[in-house]
Amino acid sequence: MHISGPLKVWREEVGRRFLKLDFKPATDDPYRLSLDLLFRGAAVGIGRTRHTAGQTFRDEELLRDDQQTISLLICRVGTLNVRQTHADIDLGVSDATLIRNYEPGKVCVRKSCDYI
Repeated sequence: MHISGPLKVWREEVGRRFLKLDFKPATDDPYRLSLDLLFRGAAVGIGRTRHTAGQTFRDEELLRDDQQTISLLICRVGTLNVRQTHADIDLGVSDATLIRNYEPGKVCVRKSCDYI
């Protein structure tokens, strides 16, 4: 399943409601933001995210209290800066890290990126 569209729709209908994430573009320039759900099972999901400069984040308002889950982020294109309570990590192509979905955090990019 491929999900993209106007920022307001993506933020409210996909990001905040479905993924419990939000996105903030780095500039007022045109942006590109998409998510491809590659697999979704009972305990595991795989998605591919692509966007222009900006940050994907989960703040206190978006935390899922009942889900103690983690995500494995794998950088495919570009450079990611992953910030969370216990980490501030830069990822290049083929680098990966685990993040805790039950803590606030950010994935920041300065240029277009692609990550799983």
